[in-house]
Amino acid sequence: MKKALNIIKNVLVWLFVAFTIMVMLFTISTVFFVDKEEEQNFKDNYLLGFKGLTVLSPSMEPEIMTGDLIIIKKVDENNWDDLEVGDVITFQSPDINSPSFGQTITHKIHEITKDDNGNLAFVTYGVNTGTIDPVPVSAGLVYGEYKFRIPAAGKFLLFLKEPQGYIICILIPFLLLILYHGIKTIKLFRQYKKEQNAELQAERDVIAAERAESQRMLEELAALKAQLAAQNGAAPAASEPAQPQETSAETASTEQTPPTDTE
Repeated sequence: MKKALNIIKNVLVWLFVAFTIMVMLFTISTVFFVDKEEEQNFKDNYLLGFKGLTVLSPSMEPEIMTGDLIIIKKVDENNWDDLEVGDVITFQSPDINSPSFGQTITHKIHEITKDDNGNLAFVTYGVNTGTIDPVPVSAGLVYGEYKFRIPAAGKFLLFLKEPQGYIICILIPFLLLILYHGIKTIKLFRQYKKEQNAELQAERDVIAAERAESQRMLEELAALKAQLAAQNGAAPAASEPAQPQETSAETASTEQTPPTDTE
């Protein structure tokens, strides 16, 4: 059970890390190559020839929804001829009589034609209304060709640009991630110190045991020396020769002399 909980915790942590990284990448992308549609200051900054735009109008619904993030591929004079009827293009509005003049618009090509100067141009329209745009778009005003969309990602990027979006989606998760790893680091450091202290205590116990063993051996050696010294001191007394016993006067007087012959 404990192992399963650890696995679940690790999975959640990695998902959280992946989410944080993804949000940071999205934020970086908004700075470098994502703009808002309908803006007049279109930035000519592409990443490998591609650029992102957040759709702000419903003119291309239901093919492209408001709030979608669309990816366009850069179009210039080298590939103008590759554009065909039915392609969706992003361009600068040429209609001087429209409030959208100069703004960035994404519409579908209805017809390929020529402008007043005889240059290549495109008649466009919005899918939502089906109304033909009154002024053809000169090829030089085309920024890129629509390739694909990421549903609702544009809304998310717009939210990230707001202070509350940055705090909720980037700052707080990043701080929580730092806090989590900080707590984990402290726990690992405490565990390391505990194991280190346990190793030091084990070494002290070994040294104390060795000292006790050495002391015991010294005591045994001292006792053995004392025993040997005692044995060496008693040996000469046991080897002294025995003194001859003196004959008592009574014993000497009782000795008989051999009889003499009187004849």
